[in-house]
Amino acid sequence: MRLGGSWGDVPVTADDRKRAVAAVAAALENGINFFDHADIYGSPVHGCEARFAEALQLTPSQRAEITLQSKAGIVTEGPYFDFSYDHIIEAVHGSLAALRTDYLDILLL
Repeated sequence: MRLGGSWGDVPVTADDRKRAVAAVAAALENGINFFDHADIYGSPVHGCEARFAEALQLTPSQRAEITLQSKAGIVTEGPYFDFSYDHIIEAVHGSLAALRTDYLDILLL
């Protein structure tokens, strides 16, 4: 389930933000602790990751109780994939900042 916005340049709205907060709260209350993200979800890049972090506002001990997965390598303009070292490092640093964490549990390329 996407937390606001869409792939590419679809903006995240105020209603998207409200739904994200409610969805994350409901997930946690029901024992869901695995959350999948990607740098290209939402607009701007890392938009949905940022909305998720806004909704969650984890303490360090709460962060240890969940699994965060993100993806990198897809770009919105041709050739549509960039698996260069520089792009992956930039994407990961962007995801970490947007998610307000210092580590990802899983990174998919």
